[in-house]
Amino acid sequence: GIPPYKSLIRLANSQLMPNIAKAAKVAELNVTVGGLDPVTAVERMAKGVPSKEYKDLMLGYASTLRSGGDVVHYLIRKTEQIFTSRMGKMRIVGERMGMMMEGFAAVTMMLSLVLFTIYIVSRALPSEFLIMPSEQFVLIAYLILPGLSALFIYIADISQPKYPVSDSRPMKTLLLTMPFAFAFAALFVIPFFITELQALPFFDTTSNMIKQLRVMTGLEMGYESSIALVLFFIILFLPGAIAYQKYGTENFSVMHGLTLFLRDLTEARKTGLSPERCIVDLARNSYGAFSKHLKIIARQIGWGMPLRKIYEDFAKRTHGWLEKAGVFILVDAIDVGGGAPETFEVLASFSEDLEEIERQKRATLKPLMLIPYITALMLIIVVVVLVAFMKNLLTLARLSISTAEFIHFFLPPVIIIAAISGLVAGKISSSTVAGGFKHAVIMSLLGLVAIYASGALAVQMFQLPTA
Repeated sequence: GIPPYKSLIRLANSQLMPNIAKAAKVAELNVTVGGLDPVTAVERMAKGVPSKEYKDLMLGYASTLRSGGDVVHYLIRKTEQIFTSRMGKMRIVGERMGMMMEGFAAVTMMLSLVLFTIYIVSRALPSEFLIMPSEQFVLIAYLILPGLSALFIYIADISQPKYPVSDSRPMKTLLLTMPFAFAFAALFVIPFFITELQALPFFDTTSNMIKQLRVMTGLEMGYESSIALVLFFIILFLPGAIAYQKYGTENFSVMHGLTLFLRDLTEARKTGLSPERCIVDLARNSYGAFSKHLKIIARQIGWGMPLRKIYEDFAKRTHGWLEKAGVFILVDAIDVGGGAPETFEVLASFSEDLEEIERQKRATLKPLMLIPYITALMLIIVVVVLVAFMKNLLTLARLSISTAEFIHFFLPPVIIIAAISGLVAGKISSSTVAGGFKHAVIMSLLGLVAIYASGALAVQMFQLPTA
């Protein structure tokens, strides 16, 4: 292969690793302008890098080179240690996310239940010393509680390891379809919060459609705003969820196919065939979603296209960082190092280790997404049952409350919290907010089912005798 300094210089002109590219440009300036030797430039660059693992790798390389040690053996051993450490960190991240989800469930559920209980009592039994203004409830329920959920998403984002590049297509799909969702909200949701709009033309039609849907489900008045919100979140997140499922499956298949291809390439190279001939021969095999890219690469090699240009075309067609990194290193190994079997062996092991790390990360984090589901469903059911219980309790005391008013006040913020909890579940399980689009849709649908079930059964569960 080539020395790490030369590799850094090649990375300086690549967008694959933007942070390392910035550091590599500094090292290149120190050599070309400052007159430093490459080893000293690498040492100075490493001291300014925030990553401890990368700093230790480069400083150790410089030290080994100065002392006359086996640089190749050092780099291989250090890389193995980094991967072993990375796998250990996945378990630590899983434990950390578990604690975070427990905190999310406690804060979301307990704070919401305390707030709703206080508000029910203060409205049902108003007194001089126990009252919560509606404005204060709206501020807390519609802003502070969803804001806390958004805060947990941010904390999860900074606590999880990430790759430099991620697939932005699901987010672009969300942005493209967002105007339609907000148009639906303006026509079907807002009229139930600004009731004067229901008297206007066209708004009366849209609001009556939601009311008819409420009648069809057999629910009493007050559930209209919650039903409209559920439909809004489904329309908002469903296109992004479909896009994430499609593109996520594609990226996973490409990466898995690339891993299998690199192992086959290593074994084929050991027979003495040239790397280019091995790639052309292996293009006949099936490697999942990677096969179509491999066939294009094989044709470009047959046309005599430069390897650097082949990689650039591949990078434009793919969107995952792992497959871009794998092909980038493969091209470098052939273009500079001649594609030695030993180099391909290291590359194949590198790809297999990366795939194993991703598998362990998914297996560790996936069970944690059940916590937001349980939290949101329990919150919806408890709120509906609590309102029905208070209604029957006050009926026994010859008092009355407007059930529709309480349902209209309580359930919409709970639906909002449930949808955001879906984003939290996706962020925890897949390390990306786009992974939560699917869970937000499912959470909204389950919220609608929970509203129907709890609304239909609450009165029967807490029917109190009046005589």
